[in-house]
Amino acid sequence: MAKKAYEVTLFKPNPGMDDELMGQLLEMKQIFLTRGVSSVDILNGIAGKYGYVMVIQTFDSLTHNASINEDFFEDEAWNAWWQAHKHEFAGELLSHDLYQNAE
Repeated sequence: MAKKAYEVTLFKPNPGMDDELMGQLLEMKQIFLTRGVSSVDILNGIAGKYGYVMVIQTFDSLTHNASINEDFFEDEAWNAWWQAHKHEFAGELLSHDLYQNAE
């Protein structure tokens, strides 16, 4: 059985822009799901030192991840969204990594 794969992205909201970042990430989530990502979870840091926001995209396997990402940046919906938001994105990208189940 193929191990699941996860793209995990961590954002730091720009000062005073928590709600705007969440709105932008919810829009991105819909694009990811339309592209075929199995599920997308957005986790809002509510305790601790930083209050970052984590986005976890789940894929059936590394192969599934590769098939989604192969032409992702050619996607019309993604490009339209990015053109509309690239100069006003409400957070700072801290990390973006690909993980796989250890078991």
